[in-house]
Amino acid sequence: MVDILEACSKILSELNIPNEATKHKNIRNILINFFTEIFYHKDIILFKYVFYIKIMLCSELAFNENEKSLKRRAGTMSKWHS
Repeated sequence: MVDILEACSKILSELNIPNEATKHKNIRNILINFFTEIFYHKDIILFKYVFYIKIMLCSELAFNENEKSLKRRAGTMSKWHS
């Protein structure tokens, strides 16, 4: 398991995705599944999966950022109306 998490950290840095991304449960699960598959099935084409993981991570990060932004806006709007 430690090897998988170390590999996750390395791929995040290679993809220019911040390590904070691993704090999100969904992203961590995606990464662990990804690396588990790579480690147990060596014949998988890594190239295809690098793009897949980058798309998944970026969309997950964007979703989390949008959610935070919406919550902030909702808080600001409720202050205006009170």
